[in-house]
Order: sequence, then C-alpha cells, then structure tokens
Amino acid sequence: MGLLRSVVEKKGYKPIGACEIIMPSNIFFIPDGRTCDDKVRTGLVKAEKYALSILDGSSRWGRVPVLSDAMHTISSGLLKLAEADLHQKYIKFRADKSKCSKCCICVDICPVGNIEMGEYPETGNNCQYCLRCVSFCPRSALPCMFNYKGKTYRAVDLEDFRE
Repeated sequence: MGLLRSVVEKKGYKPIGACEIIMPSNIFFIPDGRTCDDKVRTGLVKAEKYALSILDGSSRWGRVPVLSDAMHTISSGLLKLAEADLHQKYIKFRADKSKCSKCCICVDICPVGNIEMGEYPETGNNCQYCLRCVSFCPRSALPCMFNYKGKTYRAVDLEDFRE
C-alpha cells in the first residue's frame, strides 16, 4: 500500500487508513451470478465496517513488510507500463456500428471522460479499463477482448448507477 499512500498524499489528502475490498471481476473470467452477488454482499459489509472504523478513529494504514514491498514493486512497474500508453494504441474499444444506437450511455458513464460522441462513440487515450461502457451498453456494441466468453458483470442496474 506504500505506493498508493504516496499517490494519495501527493494529491493533498491525508490517508487515515486502507482496506482491501474484493468485488467481482469484469474481465478474463466472470463467475456465476450467485458467486458475484455473494462477493458484493461481503464487500458491502466490509466497506460498512471499515467506514465505521474511520468514524470511531480505529482505522489504520497497515503495512506487511514483504507483501507491501512486493506490491509496491509490482504497482510501480504497472504504472510505468501504463504511462507508456502502448495499451491505449492497441487495446481501444471501438463501437460496432451495426449494433450501436448512439444512445450516449457510454459517454455519460465513463468516469474519466475518455469517450466522446462523434458519428459513433470514440475512445481517447485515457482509458482505465473499468469496463463500465462495455457492461452498460444496452446493445453490446462495445466488444472487449478481455471479456470471458462475451459476458459482462455489473453489480448494479444502470438506473441505480446513475443516481
């Protein structure tokens, strides 16, 4: 968590604790719905407990020497790879024009504003691969090479997400 803590501090925040919450994956392999729902429930319970620990002042920013150092090394390498932007050139989401209805949902829900609407949605070079656009597209018009057998997972419905 060392690298994450330094990134947070550089942005002007004072970290008071950290907690890992594992949610269902949306890439490579997507387990069955029940497994995903169980992970979401477990994650929400853990998030609530952690939020309460922040409120009562008992949260901490833990450090496990070998594990923290290993994660720092791995994270540093991945960040350097991400800075190279090669992935942005070769792994771009392109709308399937035969499926796209031009609804702009992908544009509206991209957390980094990486999708702009031209004749069809166009992705820029700042994708964080959260896969919101892929998961919430009502016509599956944004194919993704990471998806397991074309499946996507989302923990909430679009209407709930937009609230």
